[in-house]
Amino acid sequence: MKELLLFQAGNIQFGLNLPLVKSIHSVNARLAEQEGGGQKLMQVMDGEELPLYDLPTILTDEASSADPISQKVILVEAHEHPIALGVDRVKQVVSVSSDRIHPLPLIFNGLSQRCFPRVLKHEDGLILLVNPEEIESLE
Repeated sequence: MKELLLFQAGNIQFGLNLPLVKSIHSVNARLAEQEGGGQKLMQVMDGEELPLYDLPTILTDEASSADPISQKVILVEAHEHPIALGVDRVKQVVSVSSDRIHPLPLIFNGLSQRCFPRVLKHEDGLILLVNPEEIESLE
């Protein structure tokens, strides 16, 4: 059995391998200047700034649609450093058998295949499972 954290970004449900999740927090973001003149969202955690990847904006091309109270930040480890994933809503933790998790069909390739290498068959639907180590390459 595998445990997965299900969450929502925009109108789409996604999943994340629960052992990758370090903690879940309320949003405490600010814009920080980047080298080269751009700005980047940062999540402030215990006085430290972590890169914040706003998944509703990145994955669905729409701003967060959820009530600000329900918006959360999922802290995960990626490439041996923490990153923060902004989501509209954390749904639930589910335990599923491995036979309900399948590779993403080969019709999808490149970035899609790297960011969502597996899909979960759950309650008559499919849920993309996020590989947080590739999320940094989406921006």
